[in-house]
Amino acid sequence: MPSLTKLSREASFVVAGLLVAAAVPTIAFALMTPPKVWLEHAFDVLGYMPFWYFFSALATTAIGLPLYLLLRALSLVRWWTSVVAGGLGGLLVPKLFRWQGPFELQRFMEFALIGVVAALAFWFVVSVGLRNRPE
Repeated sequence: MPSLTKLSREASFVVAGLLVAAAVPTIAFALMTPPKVWLEHAFDVLGYMPFWYFFSALATTAIGLPLYLLLRALSLVRWWTSVVAGGLGGLLVPKLFRWQGPFELQRFMEFALIGVVAALAFWFVVSVGLRNRPE
């Protein structure tokens, strides 16, 4: 049975990973904003970023955390399983937030790609953090 210190250390890196992973969609949405909008409404776009981050953190926690816990229980936390889980998780985001209107294949692929990058960021923070033991 793992010690309480080891569990709290892992939990710290999981929380840090979730916070970093939630930043990925926020940055992606900002980058997907057309340049004309940035030029005319830069402060508005920047003002939306905390809003995007909040909902990204919700989605990351609601979808990513259970996927991580499942992979951890199966001893399958690897970079490649993170890619698969992130892609599938990214596809679930529009359902989670009840996306309205037409939804094209391109939009699904964008969400899947954002999920993959967010999952890799999460995996990197957690795996590097747990690999480096405190002295």
